[in-house]
Amino acid sequence: MLLRVFCIWDGAAEEFQAPFYNHSIGLVNRALSDEIASGDSPLSKHVDDFSLYELGNYDTSTGRFVLHDSPKLIYALAEIVVN
Repeated sequence: MLLRVFCIWDGAAEEFQAPFYNHSIGLVNRALSDEIASGDSPLSKHVDDFSLYELGNYDTSTGRFVLHDSPKLIYALAEIVVN
């Protein structure tokens, strides 16, 4: 199975957070939207500081990563804020 590898860029800290894996961007969107809407996380309190990036793919059957040449910006988290 192929999983997509994502990470969050923290502009205030000027570093990427630890990578995480998911099957689709839709599931990532839902998880991030829920976390931002909760109001209790650093993502929700400082949403303008964070952006979602894709790093590549991970194949669970072979254990191999296929990474992009550089992190690929998906969107700034402020773009998915639910009003």
